[in-house]
Amino acid sequence: MQKFILACCFLLLSQSCWTQTVKIIHQVFEVDTISEISLDLHGEYELQAWAGNTVMSETRIKIYDAPQHVVNHFIDEKGRYAIDATSAEAKLLLTSKDKERVEIKYKGIHCYEEVGLRLYVPDSFEIIDQQTLRKK
Repeated sequence: MQKFILACCFLLLSQSCWTQTVKIIHQVFEVDTISEISLDLHGEYELQAWAGNTVMSETRIKIYDAPQHVVNHFIDEKGRYAIDATSAEAKLLLTSKDKERVEIKYKGIHCYEEVGLRLYVPDSFEIIDQQTLRKK
């Protein structure tokens, strides 16, 4: 019986060490006077047409073995997942603020992260390639 209780304790302790923090970030970019959009974004991303009149980014972040305050630090203070917008004439450039995402460590533990980025693009734009969009 003691071995069973001891095994249950180890099982519970190992489960409590494995935590996952999930955060979703949205950013919106106006494209009223824009005829071309260029993308220079970190990692893989998905483009999806929608009936809106803005470009909206949805960044889904999952970080394992890091508490919420560490995740908030990288999001709010470091801008690790932020997208910067620069416009000139009728062109818009969307760029990842942090293109070299250094591995996250917390108390000597490597924190595995999964980042998924989806861009919702107005259906009035044509997807030329993964980096260029033009108004139809």
